[in-house]
Amino acid sequence: MSKRSIKFVEAPAEDLKKLEAASARDAGTARVVLGLFGTILGASPDRIFPDYVWGPADLKCLHVRSRNAAKKILTWSFTKNVALGKVLLSDRKISKAVFTQRARSPYSRKMARYVASLRRQYPPLKSGRLSEDGSCRTQIIRILESEKSKALTPRVLSLVRAFTPSTIEVSSIERYIYPRSTGAITILIAEDGYTIHDIRYGAKMPFVDFSRRLIEGWLIDFFETGSEGTHWALEDEFNSSYDALHIMEEGDSLTIQDELGVQLWSGKIKCDRKSGRIRFPKNPDYDQPCALGRWIHWTQDGFKPDDWARFFILGSGQRLRGILVKRAKSKIAPTHESM
Repeated sequence: MSKRSIKFVEAPAEDLKKLEAASARDAGTARVVLGLFGTILGASPDRIFPDYVWGPADLKCLHVRSRNAAKKILTWSFTKNVALGKVLLSDRKISKAVFTQRARSPYSRKMARYVASLRRQYPPLKSGRLSEDGSCRTQIIRILESEKSKALTPRVLSLVRAFTPSTIEVSSIERYIYPRSTGAITILIAEDGYTIHDIRYGAKMPFVDFSRRLIEGWLIDFFETGSEGTHWALEDEFNSSYDALHIMEEGDSLTIQDELGVQLWSGKIKCDRKSGRIRFPKNPDYDQPCALGRWIHWTQDGFKPDDWARFFILGSGQRLRGILVKRAKSKIAPTHESM
């Protein structure tokens, strides 16, 4: 089988610079541009504008120069095999510019002073104890998601105390810490010094029984740093975080259903690791299977890579159900603390 290389198309650099400059001067422009970038990158700028939902019609709100640049970026995003690196960098630059604009306002200065006092009142623990015995362990879970990107106020502190935590920690996002003690709650503060980046709770949870072989849930495309590509997996509907993750392996049995329970496919997993292989653009001596623009590890035997991938990679808010029966003595995906 011949191996082909793939050519990635970079975003128009000059248009990105125009949008960065305009966003640094005006928060309204930044909101629209970050919404555009979030749509292209598959993420929303919820940490900055949590209540904003971007739409193509919003481009009309931009100045004509910014509007034309944004239209070119939007048109580029429909090109096959786009390289997202420059958009990611621009997204980060504009986000920092928004935080800088906010920091200059009287309200931001007042709130930053208030949160600074909370950080002195509730400093991070220097040491702690995470529960881990034969029946229970500590799992880090996110709470009060609706408060993210909003100011840390006395009202939010009251909500945190309602969980009756063993202790409260307030820390900047630069330290990126987790609760160091079971029952503790950590409030992470964003770069502007007063809005909430995340709230994490060290909850005591029972160990998950991974001896069962039949798992029901949702098909997902799983990847993270170190996975070296997308893994086909099932998210157990009865668990959460990494405890719900089950990577599919050779010899497992899988039934795929739509949301109404209609069977779309059923069979035993047989990994085809040759179909769809292409050379790495910057390291052509090596290659890896690819599907729908993603690096993958295998395709189900008898499927084209893109066709198999479409069971797992769907539009926003769409998922297919799966029933997975792990092969005997198969190793289930390891558990981790929630990231």
